[in-house]
Amino acid sequence: HLALKPVSPEQTATPRASASTPATILVVDDDSLIRMTVRARLEKSGHRVIEAESGEEGLALTRQARPDLLLIDWMMPGMDGPTLCETIKADEALRTTHLILLTGLDRPEQLAEGLQRGADDFLSKAASPQEMIARVQAGLRSVALVRALLGLRDVGDGGGALGLPFAVVEPDAVEAQGVRDTGAVRHPDVERRRRALRPRAREVRADRR
Repeated sequence: HLALKPVSPEQTATPRASASTPATILVVDDDSLIRMTVRARLEKSGHRVIEAESGEEGLALTRQARPDLLLIDWMMPGMDGPTLCETIKADEALRTTHLILLTGLDRPEQLAEGLQRGADDFLSKAASPQEMIARVQAGLRSVALVRALLGLRDVGDGGGALGLPFAVVEPDAVEAQGVRDTGAVRHPDVERRRRALRPRAREVRADRR
């Protein structure tokens, strides 16, 4: 059985529709030094951070704590990053979670595989603190937007109430972003990558058949 680290009630509580509520970010990496470094950067920017040292623990914590965004190491023993992404996106209750793969890989077929299996973005492990925070903020804007749109849909169906989970949505974000039918928001940078890698992604799928 998987032994989970204790998680505080504040981390497992559903985020309130409040501008002051910090986003919850889960860092999944088998390297404790990387987790510590990433955590320090994110907490300095005001985010709540929790950690997992394996893909299996990351999946269990995602289901337990419902983080808004995950930073996931690609290569881990057992469940690797793409498999974790694939599993989370297949879960209807978790699919709005934004997933960023941490990787040193840069071959088109590898990036295509990551996108095909559910990653929303990539971040090099050598990225600067500024780039990391920028990509995280972009991901959180996407999460807030899609949840707001889902809230509007619920209001239109006669139930629910619109409330953003955290204060990261910019005034013109709705016009600047598109929504795909899976319920995930398309971030412009990621969409450019998807278009560029789409032919290679088809080849990867064909090879698997």
